[in-house]
Amino acid sequence: MKAKETPSLLTSAGSRAAIILAGGDGMRLRPLTRFISGKDIPKQFCVLDGKRTLLEETRARVWRNIAIENTLVVVNREHEPFYESLLDDLPASNLVVQPSNRGTAVGIMYGLARLCRRSPESAVTIFPSDHFVADDEPFMRHIEVCMDAVEARPELTVILGIEPNCAETSYGWIESAEQLDDTAEAPLLRVARFWEKPCRALAEKLWSRGCLWNSFVITARADVLMAMLARHMPTHHAVLRELARLSGGYEELAAELAYRDMECVGFSEAILSRVPRNLVVRPVADVGWSDLGEPRRVIEMLTAVGRKPAWAELAREQQMPWACEQSMITPE
Repeated sequence: MKAKETPSLLTSAGSRAAIILAGGDGMRLRPLTRFISGKDIPKQFCVLDGKRTLLEETRARVWRNIAIENTLVVVNREHEPFYESLLDDLPASNLVVQPSNRGTAVGIMYGLARLCRRSPESAVTIFPSDHFVADDEPFMRHIEVCMDAVEARPELTVILGIEPNCAETSYGWIESAEQLDDTAEAPLLRVARFWEKPCRALAEKLWSRGCLWNSFVITARADVLMAMLARHMPTHHAVLRELARLSGGYEELAAELAYRDMECVGFSEAILSRVPRNLVVRPVADVGWSDLGEPRRVIEMLTAVGRKPAWAELAREQQMPWACEQSMITPE
């Protein structure tokens, strides 16, 4: 892939930055994305609503507040046929190409290693590229609040917690504790515990107790988040820090060798489950968020926003099991 060489990443020290994670394989949604596109394609590169891919939607959302030159995108080389045309306007140094998927913690760390070389004190937000947000403007206002918070208190790491509308069993949940004393106008709550994909009975209890869905949208100062990862993943940190010091073909070759034996690590397992003391949650409501992890969620989301792409009626006609259960594709 030939990316633009200019402008360079982070033109000013301390600039606000974003890392978009676009390296997932999207296996849970593969039956739907294969039906829509006719090929095996990760969901972030698939056009679900007949307009733009989820990656394009994410980029447009991020760029409301964060400049393109301050945005890194983490991808996997095997997905190049899918992302090449979508990311050809990025500066070359902003495209972080992994040889393969080694989990969210590794993808985040590789992006941070690149960012910390230029601007370690930047406030950075991690955005998954395969999630849906119905209302971008209020969503990004929450991101502004989070960035303001970590600039005022650099020790904090803030995660967006979505106020739930059901006892969802396939999301992670956040149980919050006390509010930080100095955040009355923009509440930030200490995190007490994470619950990963609870059973139905537990999900009902978490919902009734006012727990939040884990959006996996995370804001922190770049060097603070990197230090948190390095503490629990020292071997990965040493390798990825060295990779980020290379460039061009040297980095590509070194990354191929390094990734062959690299352990796959998820951010939730490596970091969130440990509940670091500096971790806080920002409650978020009414932005229409979904992680689209299953076909039913895609259909529920499209139903909620009143969209009916052409594939929906075709899915009903062909009696696809994940489609026929949903009212969105029932004839009017």
